[in-house]
Amino acid sequence: MSQLSLLRDRLRRREAGNGELLIAAADGTILGHVYIWLEPAEEQEIRDALPGAPLIMNLWVRADCRRRGVGSTLIREAERWLVREGHHRVVLGVDPDNLEAVDLYKALHYNQWSGGLIDTFRIEYLADGRTVRHPESCVVYVKNLNGAASHACWG
Repeated sequence: MSQLSLLRDRLRRREAGNGELLIAAADGTILGHVYIWLEPAEEQEIRDALPGAPLIMNLWVRADCRRRGVGSTLIREAERWLVREGHHRVVLGVDPDNLEAVDLYKALHYNQWSGGLIDTFRIEYLADGRTVRHPESCVVYVKNLNGAASHACWG
């Protein structure tokens, strides 16, 4: 995947007012990034069960920076940004086989949605600007951002 093509797409969406891109950097080097998707979810199940909920997407951390708090910091900053913007919960999807990511989200108090696996797709951004859609299934996690009790059975 071309990170540059992905970032270009996310910056374009940000400029259109459809989200926010957060970047972690040190000494001019990008260590990681995450995108906050404010558009309606592409998956009907999420739109129906969690209408208007923003999504955290495309968390990426450089391989040599993983397990050093970069991903956790990006997620927490995304949550703070969402609270400042008036949002009360956030949604994200993850490949159930990506155990490192699942562990991260659970440690950050995300609760698995009771709706089961959702058929979705992953977009691969090629260096030449083209995109390729790959079908995949994901587990959905939800987090209340207002400090209220969280429930694992939305929908």
